[in-house]
Amino acid sequence: MYLSIDIQPEYLTGFSHWLPSWVRWINQRRSPVLFLYNGAELGFPPEHQYKSWLIEIGVSENIVQTSKFFDKGYAFFRDFMDMGMCHENIVKIALHMVKYGVNDSRDLEEDYIQDNYDFNHGGCSIYIPEVYESVIKNLSNTGKIVIFGGGRYECLKEVELLLQIANKPYKLLEQWIY
Repeated sequence: MYLSIDIQPEYLTGFSHWLPSWVRWINQRRSPVLFLYNGAELGFPPEHQYKSWLIEIGVSENIVQTSKFFDKGYAFFRDFMDMGMCHENIVKIALHMVKYGVNDSRDLEEDYIQDNYDFNHGGCSIYIPEVYESVIKNLSNTGKIVIFGGGRYECLKEVELLLQIANKPYKLLEQWIY
């Protein structure tokens, strides 16, 4: 399974230097591709326009038609990431949230984060995004998931953390990360 993250026209400046090579590479894939993207909810184009862009840049229509697409949402862990919480603790908190059916960290027991992680979140929160429930936790455990796209310490990192929460094996494909 290949997982493409935010390779979309709005972020072109991050990957324009390797886009033609990536198009050739993606067109050679035989395994399914799952395109995670930021969509209309954030003011970006809707899925059908994203698919049209992929075809315009040379991705084969067959790849686009047989691939899955999901608007992943944005910045579900970024508050804590940007405040310096280590990724390991974000995963632990999210696992706790999943275990107890809590979607938003503000709904955890009072002072859970401060008491267990010595972290003053200042009212900021993280949440379990729909992409976790609808896509990530349902990915097959057979074979490694190959992820690429970007940004390396932003959206790509959030998807990495989701894969860790779901205990899914994955590999970063460095040549296609921005």
